[in-house]
Amino acid sequence: MGRYDLPAMVSAALSIAKRPKLNLIAWSQGNTQTLIAGSDPTVGPFLAHKIELWIALSPVSFLYDSSSTLLTLLSRFHLAGVLEAAFPYGILQGGPALSALETLLCKLTFGALCKLSVDLICGVSAADSTASLERLTAHFPAGCSVKDLNHYENFVDHQVFRKFNYGAVGNREEYGTATPPPYNMSHFQSSGIKLAIYAAGNDDLVNAKDLLRLESLFPPSLIQAQKLYDGFSHVTWMVGTTAAFQQWGGDVLNMLEEHVV
Repeated sequence: MGRYDLPAMVSAALSIAKRPKLNLIAWSQGNTQTLIAGSDPTVGPFLAHKIELWIALSPVSFLYDSSSTLLTLLSRFHLAGVLEAAFPYGILQGGPALSALETLLCKLTFGALCKLSVDLICGVSAADSTASLERLTAHFPAGCSVKDLNHYENFVDHQVFRKFNYGAVGNREEYGTATPPPYNMSHFQSSGIKLAIYAAGNDDLVNAKDLLRLESLFPPSLIQAQKLYDGFSHVTWMVGTTAAFQQWGGDVLNMLEEHVV
């Protein structure tokens, strides 16, 4: 998704808009993809010429201190491998597939996780609109590769932001080392892409300690804004009340006006 999908989407957007550059707004895993894309020696330079400003909403990167019920239970019970064997093509789809997953998780976690919902995956808060949350849950979750969750489980298990762990043998074949190497942020740091980080104070997925680990990867000269919104959940950006939107929406619009492309 970082190496192929993101640059393809950026190219498509610029082609439609007939513009040379754009400002990128990413939420949650979209920021994981952006980080990985920017660290790639081929994709990174491409994005450097196409993106002026990257606005990161609840950026997922390090997950060592995450309190997401789903991810912490995946880590505690080492479930990624089991889920991959049971659902080799993906999980978190709706309908019968989701029911089958919930049944399996309930057994594997001894009843700790029997129903997948927004609050168990990333948390909710009083800043979220009940009506908007109901609309979101009609489409959330909407599918995910097991390899995705396996990668995130590795971020929870270790205080790292590194490439996928294929095991010692697989890692030697893929990377030439027994352990996966960290993503090379030096490519990103030299790209000149400006960054604005907006975080949620009540975010179960993105913990404040993990956010500090992410921010430490970038020189202060590239960071245009860092703001924490008290009481926001991981999904408030999409389902927040009108009052919540007035808090963050204006900040993002002002940032975009300062970096017109």
